[in-house]
Amino acid sequence: MNVGADDVRRFIFVTPGLAALLVCCLIVGLVYFTHGRDPLAFVIVGDRFSLEEPSGNVGYDGQFAYYIAIDPLGAPAHLDDPAYRYQRILYPFLARLLALGRPAWVPWTLLLINIVSISVTTELVGRMLARGGVGPYLALLVPLWLGEIFALRADLNEPLCFMLAVVALALYEREWIWWSAVALAGGALAKDSALLFLPAVVIVLLLRRRWWLAVRYAAIVLLPYALVQYGLYRWLGEFGFAGNAVRFEAIPFYGILLSEPLSARVFLVLFFALPVAVLLVLAVRHLLRSPRVVPAWALLINCIFIVFLTRASIFDILALFRLATGVVVAALLFCAAGEHRRLALLLHVIWLPPSVIALMIPGFLM
Repeated sequence: MNVGADDVRRFIFVTPGLAALLVCCLIVGLVYFTHGRDPLAFVIVGDRFSLEEPSGNVGYDGQFAYYIAIDPLGAPAHLDDPAYRYQRILYPFLARLLALGRPAWVPWTLLLINIVSISVTTELVGRMLARGGVGPYLALLVPLWLGEIFALRADLNEPLCFMLAVVALALYEREWIWWSAVALAGGALAKDSALLFLPAVVIVLLLRRRWWLAVRYAAIVLLPYALVQYGLYRWLGEFGFAGNAVRFEAIPFYGILLSEPLSARVFLVLFFALPVAVLLVLAVRHLLRSPRVVPAWALLINCIFIVFLTRASIFDILALFRLATGVVVAALLFCAAGEHRRLALLLHVIWLPPSVIALMIPGFLM
């Protein structure tokens, strides 16, 4: 009896999403058991904010979502920039909701949200790759991307943000326009990086001469974000986007040109600047032939965002890889839209080594 590939997949029941779930559980298990079985090890709390000690260690960004989740109204005292942190309200809000308001459960729910988000993103990207004639398991670049690994390690907002962005594009592909807008609106409330995907949809709707639909789509996405900004201004006296907002350089990859030591500069050029620049060119070429392709526009916009990113973000290499998660997701969806199997394979060859290098650094996971 002949056994086909589909029969094998059905037998072992390993979808891209399930494989991503296994990867996430492995990472979480390594951190958990090598840090005294303490879920707060993922929060990376800093004394400067937890104990309000100016000379204490800083910790990392995930602690701010944790503080908001355990004390939604009293958290400003423990935040570096309250309005900026509160604008990303969805992640801590969901964590508190799932924890039923119990602070002791919040570290677990923060982890659960990110595990599910990465798994769902991988599954959806895998299905879109399969529909585009590209191997669905190439979606495993998502959980193996350094930005997502670190976001899982440190309880960060990116997994939820980009999951909702991918959900929005998947719903748009099925012509479920309003649900797509709602999903992207949620993504923007998880982290404003999701807004980089909004122009891609709006531009394509405009090119299809669906003017009023484009306006309504943008309004649905932006209205909740605007209301949150207004509420923050009324409460805290400033808008969230006016704080530690991402800024831009006039010179492409200027931060990389200033990176020290030389080895870091070479690393960023080979594994970051060159791939992003090539993807930018590929997106432009594709759009010149077929301008009504949402993933191509999403890739173009995310690449431009990274190319002109401020030097401060590039100096923090882990933050740089986190911010570039949108490029990874958009690149895979671009491969699905254009049946670019070889490009998807090449992206794995280029972007998996940084993850391997990071995992070998003592203290990154264990």
